[in-house]
Amino acid sequence: MKNEIIIKKAKKLEGNLAEYYLFCVDVCGEDDEANTKPAKEALMLSRNILAYLEATA
Repeated sequence: MKNEIIIKKAKKLEGNLAEYYLFCVDVCGEDDEANTKPAKEALMLSRNILAYLEATA
């Protein structure tokens, strides 16, 4: 359910989605292990955005 909400929000952002994805990745840093809650959320969001972009490409 949470992922669906994220995808709905992502659809609204469609014009800036790629930039938002890069921002989320940047927040996480280069580490795959996100240690803080905002970094974990950004990592999950970036994965959802990437999945959305791949699905609609």
